[in-house]
Amino acid sequence: MEDQNIVETPDEIRRRKGRERTRRHRDKNRVEEPPESFEGISALWQKNEEKLQKENPVLHLQIVARHKEVEELEAEAADIERGVEAGLRAETLSELTQDQSKIFPMPDLSYKDIKTHALANGTASYRQIEAASIKGELLDEVSRYYMKYGFRLRLSHETLQNVRENLVLYALRTHDQNLNWEIIREAIADCSSYGGFSPNADELRKLIQKRRAASDLNRASDVPLQTL
Repeated sequence: MEDQNIVETPDEIRRRKGRERTRRHRDKNRVEEPPESFEGISALWQKNEEKLQKENPVLHLQIVARHKEVEELEAEAADIERGVEAGLRAETLSELTQDQSKIFPMPDLSYKDIKTHALANGTASYRQIEAASIKGELLDEVSRYYMKYGFRLRLSHETLQNVRENLVLYALRTHDQNLNWEIIREAIADCSSYGGFSPNADELRKLIQKRRAASDLNRASDVPLQTL
């Protein structure tokens, strides 16, 4: 995709490094929750990591690294969803942050990372995998690793949809000038072309229509639209 070839600016590097501090802070303060229903499969990976390491050390390194990357991206998407729902301000955690409970990671950077990962590795519906396994259907290799060990090697398709929609909701509600609006335009295009169910469909449609109407008005008057 076009955005994958964009070289990071110094400001983007600063924000990305701050976002990495956000991740470390989240991991340090994470509270483990007991597994529920099929979610217990996801908790198997820690228990089975040693088993896989003995069976195939090289494969163990590859799978654990991918699993932890997926886990981190999905946790970040969940942080963004909570932040947008609470009406918080998007900002990467930094040494200057007074109260990290009032902010959440930059959704444009997260969307870019998550979409890049999804394009490279695909997405998965883990409940469909679980249901297929119960029915005795054949699973591909990645799905078998999930059912046997609990390793998630692909992002859930809901993660990509949620981070995309929350980015667009936040951007078009707030017109935050700290966002990368090239990435916003890509997310808007993806939201517009998405044909599945979305609980945010009505608001997204209204916000996108309003944005397009404003763009048309500014083009007609030959006045640049500052935020887009």
